[in-house]
Parts: sequence; structure tokens; C-alpha cells
Amino acid sequence: MAITAFASAKHLNKDFGQTNYTPPATWYVALRHLGAELTGSNYSRIAITNDTTNWPVITANIMANGVAFTTPTASGGDWLEADEAVLYDAPTGGNAWYEEPVDEPFTVLNGQARNFDIGALRIRFT
Repeated sequence: MAITAFASAKHLNKDFGQTNYTPPATWYVALRHLGAELTGSNYSRIAITNDTTNWPVITANIMANGVAFTTPTASGGDWLEADEAVLYDAPTGGNAWYEEPVDEPFTVLNGQARNFDIGALRIRFT
């Protein structure tokens, strides 16, 4: 996942003695289709607590999820094809901090959910 301009400004301001910030206590994984967040059919963002179990300490420039997580089960219809994942700081609305196209776009079908393995979300600072 690439850092957004919003998150870059937060980090740079802190690093260079300007305003500090408090990281979100919970990250919310959103799925997008052609730049628009999915909606309907029981879609919602996936909450992941911001701690060292879910986001283990790193020594390089890549952070990855330390636990598997699952989407809600689609109901009332299929979701649109997800082609991008985004980390937000709120369950709805909020600010996008990191975003990236998914390796392989996927559709969550009615009655099904999508699992993400450990390491599926990788945030990289270059």
C-alpha cells in the first residue's frame, strides 16, 4: 500500500518538529471499485485494532498485518468487484491513509465472505 498525501503530511509535520498527531486506535480496511468504495449487500469496512499483535513491529520499511481478517458476508446480492484496498481512520467517512490496488481483483458473492491471510496488506515506505 502506498501512503496518501494526507498521511504523508502527518508524518512529515511530526518528523520536522511541527504538529504531532495520534495514530488511529483502529484501522478500517475499505474496498474500492474503480476509485469508489463498495456499497450495499452488507458491505462494510473491516476494523483492525492498531496494536503490535495486528501490526507487528518491523525493522525494515514494510508493515504487514499480523493476523488474518475476513470481510462481512455479502447478503442481498453480490458486491462489485474490488480492485483496491484502503486503510481509513474511521468506520465510515474519515481519512484515507494508505491505498493500493489488490493483486487480483475479486468479487464477494452473495452468501460468501473473503478472507485475507497474514501479510495480505503490506504498507511500504520508500
